[in-house]
Amino acid sequence: MANSVQAATVQFNDLASFNAATTTQNIDFEGLAGGTGSTFYDSGLTINGVNFIGVTAGGDGFPFGIVAQGSFPGDFGSGTTIRSCSGCLITATLPSGITAVSGEFASLETASVPFLIRLSTGETFNINSPVNGSSLNFAGFTSDTPISSISFRGLGDSNSFGGGTTRLDNFRFGTVNAAATTAVPEPFTVIGTLVGGTAALRMRKKLKSAVK
Repeated sequence: MANSVQAATVQFNDLASFNAATTTQNIDFEGLAGGTGSTFYDSGLTINGVNFIGVTAGGDGFPFGIVAQGSFPGDFGSGTTIRSCSGCLITATLPSGITAVSGEFASLETASVPFLIRLSTGETFNINSPVNGSSLNFAGFTSDTPISSISFRGLGDSNSFGGGTTRLDNFRFGTVNAAATTAVPEPFTVIGTLVGGTAALRMRKKLKSAVK
């Protein structure tokens, strides 16, 4: 289901609707954590032209890096996710020309709390995260102007910036599918119709004159 947010941006709440409207590639982060362990990337990660970095949210914006975390019991079932430091956000910087982006995310808070998503267009969205990382939420966005970055961050219980650890998986990015164009008459067809109509009108006038 898609919800119109602004004239330029559309938010999608489910993957099927997002996939139907876009052409994207998926980054699933598999193979980055070494099985069920974790690997710290202090300079962030760059995959398929997308750079992922953890950034502190206390106003200084200090880059923290990214941790690739393997699966373990009680955490998302299976597969690898990336996570930020506690209270940090994950920012993905995109290649040029991207107009569609989505992610599956969660916070490790013990209760369902608002999750902040911010686009480079300046728009922000608050979406409730699953409880204690028990599952992943989906959010997708399309825009009629390029999206250069997107940030994900779990907020604290009081909507403060002291939220918990952010987890991200299945990051998709690409473009909006071209809308079907409406066929229009060819210029010569239109001109031919106008000429034919004019000739017919003249013929009717001549017939009326002859009858008189």
